[in-house]
Amino acid sequence: MTGRERLLKAIKLESVDRVPVSTFPLLPPPPGTESKFSPELNDLLDYTYENTDLLFPWGYELMANARENDLLEIKTWKEGSSTYKRTVLHTPGKDLTSLERRDDSVNTNWLLEPLLKDVDDIDKYLSIPFELKKDERVFSEFERRKSFVGSRGIIYTDLGDPVGWACTLLGFETFLSEFMLNRQKILKLMDALFERQFEALRFGLESGAGEMFRLQGAEYASPPFVDPELFPLLVNRYDGKFVEIIHDSGRLAAMHCHGNLKPILFHILDMNVDAVEPVEPPPDGDITLVEAKRLMQGNACVMGNLEFRELEFADTTRIDMLVKKSMDEAKEGYGYVIMPSASPIVYDVSRVMIENYFKFINTALLYGKY
Repeated sequence: MTGRERLLKAIKLESVDRVPVSTFPLLPPPPGTESKFSPELNDLLDYTYENTDLLFPWGYELMANARENDLLEIKTWKEGSSTYKRTVLHTPGKDLTSLERRDDSVNTNWLLEPLLKDVDDIDKYLSIPFELKKDERVFSEFERRKSFVGSRGIIYTDLGDPVGWACTLLGFETFLSEFMLNRQKILKLMDALFERQFEALRFGLESGAGEMFRLQGAEYASPPFVDPELFPLLVNRYDGKFVEIIHDSGRLAAMHCHGNLKPILFHILDMNVDAVEPVEPPPDGDITLVEAKRLMQGNACVMGNLEFRELEFADTTRIDMLVKKSMDEAKEGYGYVIMPSASPIVYDVSRVMIENYFKFINTALLYGKY
């Protein structure tokens, strides 16, 4: 059974020869992409390519507004080991600005200043008419990654949702406070963002992109930040429609949600997602693997449950124990993919972490057999 076959069957809750093993999102870069990782980490990445079931990431920028082309002003500059990016969006009422920083040794962007500072900026942002920038050239990267992965796995496509996008535009703290104080304004923004995202998703699907989509943003609407009763208002009424059109196109949909899952899991399952990840155990989350498997049995595939901090700081004996425990608790009945809750964001990682990743992979391959 190939990695692709194994993943697809497991996610569809069908029988497989062993539990799929994924190191997502820690994977080798596709050909032609320069690796910034250390030689030791590159050796691990090569090993994952040859021996694991690849959930290979692809994120695409389809929500670009063609009307903003002449209204955007971007400036970048270097300070020490950091690169700063200042974005100015000229709107009829006011210039909206954001500031990001990216450090040479860290594979992520830090949002220092959100584009929208308060709810008054929402109307200014939405005053620019939206016209989807349809550039099918963006799908060439999808095809390149799909060719690289081949039968070893599937392409796992990131899809931000309205709550996630709204939090990026406003900043998480401002989003939460304004949602409580100016709810209708926040919902107006999210409704507009949904219309844009839905149009972009439909264009992507019609252009042949995506195999399995990873809905991102729900964790911003999860407890303890937001009352679980408000989860359908912030997530289901948007993401449920995404799942529907994804399924209508013959693709799969997974819900990504860190943190406390138990109070909102039934809301997530109501959207008919195919899988939920990373399903974090206590104390990082609030649900054990046994509970998750019982609640999701027959409804969705459980993906994850290996906490990334264990790979960072534990020893190989503990990793071996945790993987065996996961197999004992979730292997029966199929519908399980073992994978970490996250991955390193630095290019040079410790020897401990590399050894733990090898132990995780090899133990899962051995004890995941049916």
